[in-house]
Amino acid sequence: MHPLRHRLTAPIGADSLSRCVHHTQVRRGVCQNVSNTNRGRKHAETGICAFGKDVIKNLRAVAVAAAMLVTAAHALPPTEAPISRADMGAAWPFTVESGVLGCERGIAIKFLANRKTYSINGTAQAYSKQLGFGWLPVNSIWADNHDIPGTKINIGPLITRGQKLCKKWP
Repeated sequence: MHPLRHRLTAPIGADSLSRCVHHTQVRRGVCQNVSNTNRGRKHAETGICAFGKDVIKNLRAVAVAAAMLVTAAHALPPTEAPISRADMGAAWPFTVESGVLGCERGIAIKFLANRKTYSINGTAQAYSKQLGFGWLPVNSIWADNHDIPGTKINIGPLITRGQKLCKKWP
């Protein structure tokens, strides 16, 4: 049996009609959801109550809207892009494996990793401080350069990518 249908279990009469009050018109023993109420007709003994076309249409609309909402929740805006150690190889400047590089207000470059946001450039640090965002300084995840003791791996390529994202700011 179709999942949106159910058989009447009561014999013909007022009781069987009351079991199908969510439907409003009966034709050939089948309840259909239509705009005007017609409780005067009775179900056939083996009649089938079924959702009408307008209910199915509304269910489809809700399903499409839910799918769009889920997609939108996982989609990144044009000012953010995923980036990882695999993308940059040995030039990867962080101690974390991956994250999302982004731009705020067209000037502040940020990096999101492990549910934390890091300010990449000085503008991002000032922006976060001024607005109270609490972004962490990049130094806490910036990797040491083992070739030159006392220095960090060049973060310039990441800043360049961030500036490209900033150009996409609306």
